[in-house]
Amino acid sequence: MMNAFLVAALLLDRRPRLKPLIEYPGISILVAAYNEQESIADTIKSIAQQQYPGEFEVIVIDDGSKDATAAIVEDNPHPWLRLLRQPRNMARRRR
Repeated sequence: MMNAFLVAALLLDRRPRLKPLIEYPGISILVAAYNEQESIADTIKSIAQQQYPGEFEVIVIDDGSKDATAAIVEDNPHPWLRLLRQPRNMARRRR
């Protein structure tokens, strides 16, 4: 019975075809980073390879890293990439 229902549902499915967008909306990508010097360059490279046709910006939020995460982000030449630095790690509990 379930198989018959599944086959009928697939055969009778009449969804409208997706139309390609004329204009893609602008997007912002937030990347939280804490001591990510080993992977932040790969993350930025992966975002750059996505080929999103609309405008976009990437904001890397350095959460008080003690390593070279911020320096690696600052050394990237992409005009859509910004760095926001937190003075200390905000995940630590306040005493």
